[in-house]
Amino acid sequence: MRKCTASGCDAKATGPLGIYCTKHAKNKARHGEADQPGITKGDLKPYLAIILDKRKRQEGKSGWSNMEGKWQELVGRANGIVAQSREGKPMSRYKRMAAYEIKRLGDHVAVQRVIDCVLAMYLMYELEQRRFRSDNAFWFQLVRRVRRLTKLNAGVWTYAERKRTSVTYTDLPPKATMAMAVWLKEALGSAGTYIARLEREDREREDEERRTYFESLKELV
Repeated sequence: MRKCTASGCDAKATGPLGIYCTKHAKNKARHGEADQPGITKGDLKPYLAIILDKRKRQEGKSGWSNMEGKWQELVGRANGIVAQSREGKPMSRYKRMAAYEIKRLGDHVAVQRVIDCVLAMYLMYELEQRRFRSDNAFWFQLVRRVRRLTKLNAGVWTYAERKRTSVTYTDLPPKATMAMAVWLKEALGSAGTYIARLEREDREREDEERRTYFESLKELV
């Protein structure tokens, strides 16, 4: 039996053709890479705060309404796929699952919350890319964070012996996750990339201004 190829893992791989142990195989299916940790709500919070501040300062700008239009177009597309599925039209199972997820978000989550979450994820990827093992891992984390905007994807488990409850979210199959990621990218990816790069450029300009300022102070010595 081969060993798991995940960094630092000495466990046996699953089966003669497997390259990961059971733990890392499950993590790859859930997070996009075997060693990718989940991005939590707390991890995303500072980046979401930046987006919310931009939204507040730029209230009324057409860019926001244009993004809302893109999202609504995607929701309409998903509703169409769901309707065709209910009529029995043959289609990819993963495409159908992704459409149901988009429809659920469109029905139960404010459009601004979806947009802000997507933009915050793109901002985090631009400024802290080391947090993502690969582009694939980013897409998986993007979908996971967007899906967690509604608790319709969650189940509540009660532990009587511990006298507490736990909320556990269901995960999509990897192919359905990637189908949903592609749609999110098509609808809001260009806006996310643009805003994230502007933020990076602003930070680099501020850093350069600080360096120039302190260099000028050296002349006073």
